[in-house]
Amino acid sequence: MSTKHVTKQRKLADSSKEARLSDSEDPSHDQESSLAKPMQVEEKRLKVNSAKLWMDAVEAALTSSKNKDNPDTMNIVLATVKDGQPYARYHVHRGFVKDLQDLDTEYLYTTTDLRMPKVEQIESSASSPSGGAPGEYVFWMSGSGDQIRVRGYIHLYPCPFSKTSSVEALIPGLDWEAKREQEWAGLSSHLRASFQRPKPGSEWPEGKEYTFNERLEVGGEGEKEAYERFALVVFEPTICDRSQQNAKPPLRHCWTREDNGNWKESKLAP
Repeated sequence: MSTKHVTKQRKLADSSKEARLSDSEDPSHDQESSLAKPMQVEEKRLKVNSAKLWMDAVEAALTSSKNKDNPDTMNIVLATVKDGQPYARYHVHRGFVKDLQDLDTEYLYTTTDLRMPKVEQIESSASSPSGGAPGEYVFWMSGSGDQIRVRGYIHLYPCPFSKTSSVEALIPGLDWEAKREQEWAGLSSHLRASFQRPKPGSEWPEGKEYTFNERLEVGGEGEKEAYERFALVVFEPTICDRSQQNAKPPLRHCWTREDNGNWKESKLAP
């Protein structure tokens, strides 16, 4: 074989090797990527575990023997803001939103009627990077003396004034409409019927008799219109402050979400 032919073969082999390297990642980059993956998984696990500290504290208080049989335990105060003016009302805590693996996330939620004044307050004050509005989600459990104040941002699903909702970015891929349907089906027939009534807070004509349906079953007459007024209120937490006034001695802990998504725990004076 001539020297010229050997040289040509070597050049072809070298170019083929370069092509294989260009089509795939650089070997050193592969090594860095394989090292980075466990770190990314570990970082995600750290975020979940650090959030779980305050989530477990909330669940422990809710399920305490001193609280679990009291129906008022699940009542929370939801506070909103508009033009610097605070507004607050009672709601029922529905739990933590579950992710695609049916595991609890750090997002709490309740439900509302889209005709309520709070909806416009939330929509008009949405200012967070995630699209939520500032607010607080407050528990008071008289049995154990627990006050838990969760500060953060409020999101609505669906949004009456927008085609897309900011909740969709909180848990990508989650079927929020299916979640909304599930919550609607889980309401009592009495509460479901309230979505058929006149707009809450609207003026009632003098002398007009106040009549309404006491119950609305799933699939009942008028359900479609009632369901269109039903929404999820999803709370994105940034601070959780738990005060245990009946503990001996009294205790207070605060968990704060840092910029990287991890939660930092602090012990405070009660």
